[in-house]
Amino acid sequence: HAGVIPDDVIVAYATEWLETRYTFQPATVKAKHARILQSLHPRLTVRFPVQADQEAALVKEAKLSSQLTVLEAVVNASASQAPIRVQMTARRTLWIGGQEVREEPVQAEMVLAPWVKHGTAAGLVVLDVKVKPPLSVSGT
Repeated sequence: HAGVIPDDVIVAYATEWLETRYTFQPATVKAKHARILQSLHPRLTVRFPVQADQEAALVKEAKLSSQLTVLEAVVNASASQAPIRVQMTARRTLWIGGQEVREEPVQAEMVLAPWVKHGTAAGLVVLDVKVKPPLSVSGT
């Protein structure tokens, strides 16, 4: 019925979001952060720039590049019920100075909600994201 976002649309959005968030090079990380910031719920927009600045400094200092590919994504809660939870399994490859240092499995959970403007669903907004393991140079 009207207003319900189909699971395949939710999966496509969550997959693109996570891949955008964790696929970058030192030259592109700030542009990726700017794109991600636009998708966050207003309560996350205070915290994220601080985290993004720390991450950008780490990326620049270590010459860190990352590529993440989502292998599987499952919507855990019915789209008719907000919030919407999406569980994802992914693979992240990290490079330091152009040298591949490791590939790691990643588990992520995204919490999304329909974003309503003037009484009409205007898309999805990110309420929370948990990623394990967190992005790091050392892998520990």
